[in-house]
Amino acid sequence: KTTLAQQGFDRVLDLSNEQFSVLYACKQNGAAPTLYRRTAQHFCFSTGTLLYRDRLGAEAMMQIYNDWTQQRFLLEKLYGNFALIIGQPGEVRVYNDPQGIYPIWHDANYTTLSSSFLLLCEQLIKPEINHQAVYQQIFQEATFGGETVFKSVRRIQVAQGCKLQTQSGRAIPDLSTAANIQSARHPSDPHNRIDPEHQAYPGNQTEPKKKTHSQNSADPQNWVNMLHGALAAQFRSISACFGQQIDSALSAGYDSRLLLALCLEQQITPQLHVYGDDRSGDVQIAKTICEGEHLRLAHNNKTAYPQITPGQFQHVVNANFYAFQGSCADGILDN
Repeated sequence: KTTLAQQGFDRVLDLSNEQFSVLYACKQNGAAPTLYRRTAQHFCFSTGTLLYRDRLGAEAMMQIYNDWTQQRFLLEKLYGNFALIIGQPGEVRVYNDPQGIYPIWHDANYTTLSSSFLLLCEQLIKPEINHQAVYQQIFQEATFGGETVFKSVRRIQVAQGCKLQTQSGRAIPDLSTAANIQSARHPSDPHNRIDPEHQAYPGNQTEPKKKTHSQNSADPQNWVNMLHGALAAQFRSISACFGQQIDSALSAGYDSRLLLALCLEQQITPQLHVYGDDRSGDVQIAKTICEGEHLRLAHNNKTAYPQITPGQFQHVVNANFYAFQGSCADGILDN
């Protein structure tokens, strides 16, 4: 809990039971816990941002748990970047989001998992440096293949997961039956496999979707329509959960302009911001768009911010170390 406190988490709930030690750090913004707990061994919670069936927070967790146990879970109604934890007697399942963007780390034996890299590192008795990963972090600003700067700490891969079971008083990881967020079925399925056209979380028993002629067509417009439909469905869920409480960057890039268009399509008027000085192309294009669409834009010129003094430097480095888990996404050079 000390490491979590240094990372800014001042509310940590202990959900441990006779079989597993489970700590849940509540969001730093003071939001209510994204937690549903029926009993000490029946629970569901998430970290990060998770939307399910146009629900958010504890309401979404209760819906997920009920759908999962009743074999009616719908992967296509699940959005966000998150870690999802489902507990039942004798087991705890941990899943990351389908894109694998939200990080979850584990030890060498898969007996300890955490979204806090520093917390796992703190448990190491004899840390061993992974020299290749250190090289990658310094010069390529990232590590690859799930590796980290320590050999015994790895990151769960894209669309992976883990089921922890208790046997003889110790946790036994099971990666064969519940590992993949895209293809894991309910534990009652003896085959534990899935049709490629029918991706699902455990518990999904909906019928596979049938391809139509338009989906198989070579006409590019059909693919545009399909992709737009998928994006629009996600933004309808975002609108249902957040309403007008949305902030988004806007720049010269296609991605931010696409996000803005999808928001406006759902009648969302987001708060917009852009970084750069007045000569920046990002700033000039963002201002032009907002003038044309009659939108408000916050312009943040970081070059005008006061320079950090030598006396402040140690405090800033320490704060950044814990905020970015000792591994900033932009690397360590000139940062």
